[in-house]
Amino acid sequence: MNQLPIIDFKGLVSLKKLFPELTTSQFEITILFCIGVSIKEISHYRSISYSCVDNTLNTDLTLHNVKVTKLDQLSPKMTASYIQSIVWYHSRGKLQELRSILLTDDLNEIKQIKIRITNMLEHRTSSYIRYFNSLDTPIKNIGNWYQSNFDFENFLNSVFEVVFTPALSVDEKIRNISDIMEKYQNITNQKLLIELNK
Repeated sequence: MNQLPIIDFKGLVSLKKLFPELTTSQFEITILFCIGVSIKEISHYRSISYSCVDNTLNTDLTLHNVKVTKLDQLSPKMTASYIQSIVWYHSRGKLQELRSILLTDDLNEIKQIKIRITNMLEHRTSSYIRYFNSLDTPIKNIGNWYQSNFDFENFLNSVFEVVFTPALSVDEKIRNISDIMEKYQNITNQKLLIELNK
């Protein structure tokens, strides 16, 4: 079972205000589901029953007139903030899995390590790209837009450079890669703000 994404829900206070009818628990379960965590995984990691999670998503929210599958169009400001937050939260999961690779795999197998890291990053990215495309934002299919405007090739090369630097410890590699992620995300976020303000 995959590790649950590390999410600081305190950072989503402004988003929670859009759904005052939801309890804190309902809001957190919905956010986890929206970013690609399965009902089974939510149930396991939050130590609650599968039926409780399912009821929250399909019954409790309906009773509160909350539509999970359809959102009113987000404003440009909220779009930029929300996209940035979700991408960063997914980055924490990427870093966790990357740490596991660095600790357990043979880094001398350069070709295989590159394939594994590339596949992991692409797989984890695809989950929120699909979700972004389902949002009603000023940019249609904003997930595709984000993916096209994120310089993945140069980002990946920068990651590989750190991964295969023998002088760095695992913790140092993770810190450096975290900084690289933030750098490339900030560049893409700036492009997004410019596009939203056109």
